[in-house]
Amino acid sequence: MIAAYVAAMNCASAVGFTVEGSTLRDPCGEPIVLRGVNAGIAFPADPNATKLGEIAKTGANAVRLTFRWLFNRSDPAAVEIAIRSAVANRMLAMPSVWDATGNWPQLQFAADFWSQPAMVSVLRKYEDMVLLNIANEAGNWQVSGEQYRSGYARAIRQLRNAGLHMPLVIDAANWGRRESDLLEHGKYLLAEDPDHNLLFSWHPWDGAQPKARYVQAMDAASKAGLALIIGEFAQVGVDSKTPLDYRGLIRSASERDIGWLWWWWASGEPVDTHAMTTDGKFGHWANAGEEIALTSPYGIQASARRTAYLRNRECGAGQGAKPVAPDHVSAEAIQGAEVRLAWQDDAGDAKNFDIEVWDELRSGWRLVKVVGPNIRSTTVGADLAFVYSMDPIGNPSLAYERTYRFRVGAYRSRDAIAHSGPVTVSTGKDPRSCAGGNGLTGEYFYAGHHSQDFAEYDGPAMVRTDPKIQFDWGAGSPSPGRIGNDQFQIRWSGYVMPQFSGSYAFYTNSDDFARVWVDGKPLIDNWQALAKGWMQGRIDLVAGRKYPLRVEYREWDGNASIELQWATGKLQREAVPQCRLFTRPAS
Repeated sequence: MIAAYVAAMNCASAVGFTVEGSTLRDPCGEPIVLRGVNAGIAFPADPNATKLGEIAKTGANAVRLTFRWLFNRSDPAAVEIAIRSAVANRMLAMPSVWDATGNWPQLQFAADFWSQPAMVSVLRKYEDMVLLNIANEAGNWQVSGEQYRSGYARAIRQLRNAGLHMPLVIDAANWGRRESDLLEHGKYLLAEDPDHNLLFSWHPWDGAQPKARYVQAMDAASKAGLALIIGEFAQVGVDSKTPLDYRGLIRSASERDIGWLWWWWASGEPVDTHAMTTDGKFGHWANAGEEIALTSPYGIQASARRTAYLRNRECGAGQGAKPVAPDHVSAEAIQGAEVRLAWQDDAGDAKNFDIEVWDELRSGWRLVKVVGPNIRSTTVGADLAFVYSMDPIGNPSLAYERTYRFRVGAYRSRDAIAHSGPVTVSTGKDPRSCAGGNGLTGEYFYAGHHSQDFAEYDGPAMVRTDPKIQFDWGAGSPSPGRIGNDQFQIRWSGYVMPQFSGSYAFYTNSDDFARVWVDGKPLIDNWQALAKGWMQGRIDLVAGRKYPLRVEYREWDGNASIELQWATGKLQREAVPQCRLFTRPAS
């Protein structure tokens, strides 16, 4: 039955769920009030999303899916497995990335995570069944109102321009607990969203709160015309012991048609005091799980309703009319790996334009870039890939002296997209030139104990000039006898001089921690618990100018490696070469 339902996905009609005032409506226009739970996809890792069928037995109409790049490398394939399982079980999927939790600067990471073309392709497949929660609880209590407004406005625009038009879910700051962020800035963010399609999520984790706080927040949101949901809560507060008036909360929410999702379904051994079940199985209840799922008159089974669209994924109205395909498409090689595409918009009502390249390895078209509706030309090149995909052949970046086929699509929805005919273009020769650099100053420290701090102690055990940052020490040491095999750290400093002006992507691939500053700006921060692997940051640079560069690395245990790469439209991705690195600002 589930297989048949999944197979029917590609012939569904509708564009997606939409927010109208304080009401969420399905693609057929029916109102829906969310009732469901949070599911552990990232922690504990559940790559096959096996628990979602158990959650569906409660009658839930929505499930929030946890992803975290630094924990389990949630890539587009992992996200699709979980969303597909939610949809197959007739639940709205609400994917959310956890890397920005309590960390405001990581909101940009979350926006980049969702807007990478490989992820956009996945989310669009299910755009009629997805509510995209941009970032879980981005920022702590120090986030100002202006930061909140500008940060989320930027993220919303980025996601819309990337081609994502499902409802976006915005969490409050202060780990989701400060409802004033939503009430004071919700209207502003709605106005900043070209689709006016936002849900606002409050996580009332403060224990021992009066019922009046919940009622006032819900009523204020309704009065302001904001679609509020309670994204996380449990029977006790965040400290796992202070009682939380969850009964009053779900009753007040039911009386006001406010959606909610319980935290959470299961967390493994030992059983979390916030978990509904002992092991993720329906009926294996823990804490207030049975009450929330089955016995409360305001619980999931009593108050959840799956609309006809959730049950059947169709409205009976057929597919929407496709836009007119772009015309007069041209492709021109610029220099190196960079290509300029231009087209004529004959549709006039496209939400985005998709740039696709023919993928010989997969014998199909691959989405490599999405631009906004008012753009008629763009460039693509060697810096396309945002490296969150673990797919070894998933890098769609262009290379030198190769012939490519492109097409441009006018996009309105997953069922309404019209592609141009293909155009062919060959990229140019390798344009690299040398600038006479001598490398970077490397300061090597031995910490000797487990700490995430970059501690200098009595100064570096070794200082040397390294031609570039491209090392693989395996289980060994950079300097046996002076530096141990584990718990060492390195700081490289100097200057980098770009050959071309434009946007540069810098990449680290590290085991374990790495972070990068260019021109004094923090570009890559892969320094959290369990951090390793690929990360990327982007910055605009001017040709011929020397920019201060600092790279910090810390080895935890086991193998040790670090590489710093870069790419721009014209230049293929490579380790930043010695001839572009300088220990001093003057030659």
